[in-house]
Amino acid sequence: MAKIQDAGEKIGGARKDEWRKRGITLEDYEGMTEEERSAFTTKDLVWPKPDYEDLYKEEGIPIDTLYFRKLMRDAYPAKAAAGAEEEYVKALGAARDACAELKDFDDVANLGAELLRVKQYGEYNYHLERSDKFKMMHLFNYRYGTATRSCSTKLDNLAFMAYKENKAYFEKEADAKNFLLSENEKLLKGYRFMQLGDDVIQIYESEKKDGSVKIDLRVNGWIQTLAASEEVKGLLKPDAWCWIKDGSSDILSAGYASREEAVEALIARRRELKKGGKDESGRKQPLRPKFLEKCERKGGEDHIGGRTITGDDFVKDFGFRGIEFGNWLNDKDRQANLDLAYEAFCDMADCLGVDRSDIGLDGRLALRFGSNGRGGANAALAHYEPSFKAINLTKLRGAGSLGHEMFHAIDFIVGEIAGFAPRLTPKNSAGGFSSIRKWEKDISPVADAAFAAADALKYNKTTWPEHYKSRAERDAEAYKDFLKGYSAAKEPEDVKKRDELIDAAVEYIRSLPNHLAGRDTLGYDIQTPDLEYNGEDIYPAYEELEKYEREAFGNESYSLKETKQLSNKNLYVLSRDLYFADYYADKPVLDSYSCETTAFYRDAKAIDARYSKAGHGYWQSDAELFARAGAAYLTDKCAEKGIKNDYLNAHSELDGEDGRGKALHTAPQGEERKKINKAFDALFDALFECGALKPNKEKAAQLEEKRSKEEFDAAKENKRNSSAEAVAKRRNRR
Repeated sequence: MAKIQDAGEKIGGARKDEWRKRGITLEDYEGMTEEERSAFTTKDLVWPKPDYEDLYKEEGIPIDTLYFRKLMRDAYPAKAAAGAEEEYVKALGAARDACAELKDFDDVANLGAELLRVKQYGEYNYHLERSDKFKMMHLFNYRYGTATRSCSTKLDNLAFMAYKENKAYFEKEADAKNFLLSENEKLLKGYRFMQLGDDVIQIYESEKKDGSVKIDLRVNGWIQTLAASEEVKGLLKPDAWCWIKDGSSDILSAGYASREEAVEALIARRRELKKGGKDESGRKQPLRPKFLEKCERKGGEDHIGGRTITGDDFVKDFGFRGIEFGNWLNDKDRQANLDLAYEAFCDMADCLGVDRSDIGLDGRLALRFGSNGRGGANAALAHYEPSFKAINLTKLRGAGSLGHEMFHAIDFIVGEIAGFAPRLTPKNSAGGFSSIRKWEKDISPVADAAFAAADALKYNKTTWPEHYKSRAERDAEAYKDFLKGYSAAKEPEDVKKRDELIDAAVEYIRSLPNHLAGRDTLGYDIQTPDLEYNGEDIYPAYEELEKYEREAFGNESYSLKETKQLSNKNLYVLSRDLYFADYYADKPVLDSYSCETTAFYRDAKAIDARYSKAGHGYWQSDAELFARAGAAYLTDKCAEKGIKNDYLNAHSELDGEDGRGKALHTAPQGEERKKINKAFDALFDALFECGALKPNKEKAAQLEEKRSKEEFDAAKENKRNSSAEAVAKRRNRR
């Protein structure tokens, strides 16, 4: 069988190009388009990241020298500023070549002496100035803004440390940043392992509430005073190994027969802690979907019919600008990707009502299969490249994300086709489409539909009573969580009983006639002087809860009346919002709306706080919200036609968690999802009507029927208005 080849025009910037391996030079600009020059003048391509571990193990370059080389590279901005590409290549190229020559710290010190020159003022006064060689490494272009000053400051500091031959500085910094440590070494760092002696000398009862004790132990032949919890105390056996965190005297775990067993247990524990969210170092972890072992497809037509799909079929049938494969995709992988992607694009077209020939978005969109991706732990499963208007599916790992990336393409390309903006979603807009509407209002039906869709992603327009009722629901849940935090209940049955009592307490508070906590009750100043609240009314809410905590667990401090421990800002906010919900309930509210943020948007913010960034920015960014909501919309459209396609959209539903067991959804849910889907329906109809997208036959018939109904309704309304005007004229003549 002949090798499967690229199809259509060359997309540009394929990873197989030679200069990607050795670093770009000015000579490589010849033949590049401006788009390629802008996209590829980046630090990773001008100064490819060295394999520091290989340099350390194979070439024997010491860690202090390698870390200096790393800091030099890290000092530069990630990419060139617009119009400053040549300066960027010259500066990074000079630094890259100089660092490549450094084999030990003597070389670093010699480079420091070359970069800085001593300018003497008398016998004792002097200052250091940059040599011509050092000036070559600096970025002076104003287009970089603060990045220019930051880069210069870092380079000057590094050169000064090298000039002063401060080897200890680089050793200390490398150790602090875990430079070249293995994953297991990083997990073990900050802990020490100890073997217990033959006897426990003395145990002191601790005053701590957690039941921990202080113990004089014989450890490594010395008597040391350490602390251990009740659980750990029972594991302190002769010759057993334990572990302790550096800077602490608390034995965290014990009872291991050997050091190796203790090490393995600590590594397993640290790995468990790193699953999702932040690890113990505070570093955010990515929120990733699971890799699909296989791709299922249910429902829908057989779009292939026994054919051998080629790249040319994508160009001919879908209107793609070009199809490209990476060098490491063998023919089996290429064919598998082609077949799965072909069926996925057919299903997408049928479910969205787009003519298959326009899936390529007016011939502007290109498709790559693993030809421009990046490896590594944080590599994206798939991504959209705005510079090349190309979707890149990273080998078979891109399966499940095609719909998401297609909505990124729609976002970036369709607004351009419609002729109203380079993007459907606003770039770096804090206020959503409402902030753009001020100066772009009603410029086209597509713009209005796009603005409405973006608003639906972030905001629920509600009346003031509805707004405060919704807020009160969230306040109540927050206050319940607060009350649970002071509870001593641990076992499932106890927790269930406690939760029932807490629910009853909060419902009692919500049933009170006056919902506003005063200054004397909780210590929060109320700016509205005519509102009163009888603080005594809330105490009966807690009587059963307090009694249960005290009798079941001896939790004497669980009290509001005596200690006010159970009062906090959540109770005040709950009371305030309940008051205003009642206050507005019987008052006419005309054209008065509150922009309540959607749960979809709130969850995105919470995910940003807990996890690392997504492909096109933060999870709460307009681009990511649009793509994730679009993928969910596509999933629902497929379900309406009885279609399930894993390759297309398996990853449209992904959940994180907030660290307390509450799910954080990456896709819209419930009623919000229905509203957002309705906004997407209107957006696609507007795109079809203006010609930005071509509808298929079924969709065209639906649009024609809708148009006829709207025209009929408009004519009917005009006739009704004309009749009313005629009646009014006759009355006036009388």
